[in-house]
Amino acid sequence: MDPLLFGIATNLATDVLKATYRRSHDSGLGDAETRALRRAFTRAFGVLTSDVVQARDGKLTPELAALVEGQLRRLVTDAAMADLLLAAALEERGPDPNRLRERFEELGFDPQTFLTDFDTAMSRFRYALTDELLQAAGGAGSPLFNRVVLAQLAAVRAGLVHLAGRPGADERGTPAGPYSVIKPADGRPDWRTLLDGSALPAVFGVAGILERTLLIEDVPYEATAVLAWLAGHSGRTVFLAGSRGDGKTSYLNALAARSVDSHCFLRWGRDAPFSVQLAEDIAAKIQRADPARAITVVIVYPIDASCGSQDLDQLCYELAGGVGGGDRRAVVIVEGEDGTFERLPFYAAHWTKLLPPGPESVQLWVSLLRRAHDEVRHEGEDERHIAARYPNLVQFLESSPEQQAEVLADPQSPMIVRLLRAVYGADMWGKLYDELVQLKPPSPDAMCYLKICLATVAGRGVPTVLINRLQPDAQWELRSLRNPWVLDEEEDQHVARHRMIAQVVLEKAAKRSNGRLIRECMSDFAAHLRTPKCGDLVPQIVMTVAHLSPVAAEDETDGLRRAVFYGARRGLQAVDDVASAIEGQCDRDYRKLSTWMEMVRLLVPRQSRDSSHLWLVELHEDLLEAADRTDNPPESERLNYYWWKIRRLRAWLLNKDDYEFLLDAVRQVAPFIGAQWCRADFYTDLFRWCFQAARLRWTERMSGQNAIDSRFLYTTLFTAYERLRSCTTEDRITDIRIDFNTMILRHVHWTLPEDAAGLLEDAWKTSVALGCPDAQVGTFLAELLLTGAASPSSHEDATASACRTLDTVLDAFPHHGEGLFLLALAQNSSQSPGGASVNSLREQIAVARQTGDSELNQAFLRHAAALIEPDASCRRQLFLDAATGYMDYIDNRRAYNLNSGHYAQDRLHFACDLVFHALARFGGPDIEQARRRHRRLAS
Repeated sequence: MDPLLFGIATNLATDVLKATYRRSHDSGLGDAETRALRRAFTRAFGVLTSDVVQARDGKLTPELAALVEGQLRRLVTDAAMADLLLAAALEERGPDPNRLRERFEELGFDPQTFLTDFDTAMSRFRYALTDELLQAAGGAGSPLFNRVVLAQLAAVRAGLVHLAGRPGADERGTPAGPYSVIKPADGRPDWRTLLDGSALPAVFGVAGILERTLLIEDVPYEATAVLAWLAGHSGRTVFLAGSRGDGKTSYLNALAARSVDSHCFLRWGRDAPFSVQLAEDIAAKIQRADPARAITVVIVYPIDASCGSQDLDQLCYELAGGVGGGDRRAVVIVEGEDGTFERLPFYAAHWTKLLPPGPESVQLWVSLLRRAHDEVRHEGEDERHIAARYPNLVQFLESSPEQQAEVLADPQSPMIVRLLRAVYGADMWGKLYDELVQLKPPSPDAMCYLKICLATVAGRGVPTVLINRLQPDAQWELRSLRNPWVLDEEEDQHVARHRMIAQVVLEKAAKRSNGRLIRECMSDFAAHLRTPKCGDLVPQIVMTVAHLSPVAAEDETDGLRRAVFYGARRGLQAVDDVASAIEGQCDRDYRKLSTWMEMVRLLVPRQSRDSSHLWLVELHEDLLEAADRTDNPPESERLNYYWWKIRRLRAWLLNKDDYEFLLDAVRQVAPFIGAQWCRADFYTDLFRWCFQAARLRWTERMSGQNAIDSRFLYTTLFTAYERLRSCTTEDRITDIRIDFNTMILRHVHWTLPEDAAGLLEDAWKTSVALGCPDAQVGTFLAELLLTGAASPSSHEDATASACRTLDTVLDAFPHHGEGLFLLALAQNSSQSPGGASVNSLREQIAVARQTGDSELNQAFLRHAAALIEPDASCRRQLFLDAATGYMDYIDNRRAYNLNSGHYAQDRLHFACDLVFHALARFGGPDIEQARRRHRRLAS
């Protein structure tokens, strides 16, 4: 480079760093990093000045040098322009060309008369700076290494916007992307975040956060071992579940901060649908950028209560088939609350959970709280003000280690609650609500805070422009200084300090005002449906509150839910042409439209059939018609199902959901069974429609066309149930399982006595074909075969068929007590008992009895052992123990509760009858006492 140009470039680099001194200081830049940046800027400015000279015939004269330096120095010494240039080196996105040009013109320059083409020059400078930073980071021990890796990954992210097919820009013109790099800790921490319940930044991870233990498939891992596990499990999916405020996000942030040399953590945006292809694209680009370092790419995908059913279904669909690794590069961590995972359709993943901080880490947290107290005091706050703001802090710090451990090591409370209790005391929820009271509701500041809390609970924020529209008189400049909410300046989002704090404030406000304040806030949100950035909040808030878990009292959460729903209904009903307004908010995106439709269905009250809410059904129908006008409409069959779903709701409101209507609905949607788009919600609806139709006729004996219709209903019901089991987990369909058990044990045998066994066999075959054998159907079918209720050609054929069925059950559930009991019953009733098969069965029963399973399962296993026990004395005791186990179960009324239902009740009576029939061969007062107890229970 010409010495004259080198001198100009050096001066310009120095000017940039001087103009951005405060920002450099706030970003935590050390002397070594500043020097490295100066060198990179010098070389980049050298490229820029050389380009200018080349554009002027390549002749450098003193006059041209002065002109170049004058224009560029005036440009880079402007604070705003210098910040944009520094962002190219330090932040996730480089300077936006449109913003550079805009600022250039604001300074009085004309891009048309610049020394060279302005856009080309700025582009060349940007790429030159990137190259210099990458080269500088590549040196051994480079102080810029971590920062440059982040900038490099951000550039990859920007490039992927095009690959994702989502070109767009935010309000500042910066390319939009669905994910962001989880940054390592830098800069000076704001210690108030530790005291007032805010989400903890990664800078605190050096102490208490990473001392936590993570359970992966019930195996404990410390932080270093977790990182090693992630590196060794590329392509896997991990579910990180826990209660709200338990520190999941803080833990992942701290992991990212610790592992910048080996891992790249990316957080997926809440409003962006997950795409495996896009995740793999970014993982490939990151790993190709530096193949020698073998970076492990970790995608963190957050889910919360605001997620619609279709979003959760689509997530599982995207992830399906990748648990075993295969060709996938990225590890996907799905992070969320326990309640949201309960709504997630079944998907095989590695389940993980954070263990509570142990007593050994209590003093780490105490030292952090003491440091926070000292830092706040050093910033100028006196003890009186600290005591007023954090009323329990000093008392906690002065308490004994045992008392401190009692608060911070409480295994029943999430981490946020422990910290709040340490800072605010036992009445922490009351103290947090007092922050709202001090704003004197319904003042503008108080109503603004409540609206921010509603958005925060839904995982969103309220931008300043919207606050100025909704609450123009609110003093947000003052209140957003943690008094009581905060402003994320980078995102321009006002949020409560924590989602749990927001929920507490809302629940208390709903209770104290009888819901009035919350109803007004929701009505105001809905009234501004056409206001940019406001309309999307309505469905997100409603969806979240619909699935909200209580913080303190369940009745307070229910009160909040009622107030939100009422306010949303009232606000939406007042909007002119509300369907058109919603369609405009969705911007031709069916995913957004489906969330609105799900919200509308939630808003229909189900306590009673009230035709005054038909307007919600009509709104839903208008939105369904809009689905065809979106850019990504669903399959026509799926839309047809949604039409019948809303027709069913209309019929229910009008009390017209009779047998004929339900039968017609089932006939229309049953052909869709097995379609790729069918998920748990479809099979749940189909099952319920069949069940409700069958229930209307289940006291009748069917013949003729009625019998044909009933066979169709029961066949569809059994198929829908087995399909539902195959795409979710048993504990999530408890109520449906109870209804199903009622059908298979009672009503189908009364309504269609000649077809019942065949229908049950078809259900069993369906479950096996789906790779999810239904143990209750299999065991009941085997019982029918063994007792002659199902009639193959001979007893031998029936026994053989029953044994084959039970073998399949036991292949899937080796310790299934009832299955082993029936298999032993089959062996006991055969013509030639004994031999190798009995010995093998005896061993299998012995192994199952050592598992320490439920009392009922153990009773079945004792009964099974008794049936093939050759020793009479042992056989007598096993029968008696089995009878006692059955009766204990019945006596505790477990057989009659919602978790067991008629299935366990009827099955126990069958087993009890058999065991007492066997005991009749033996004598003794203990058996007579057991028999009297049995008669008492039976009566």
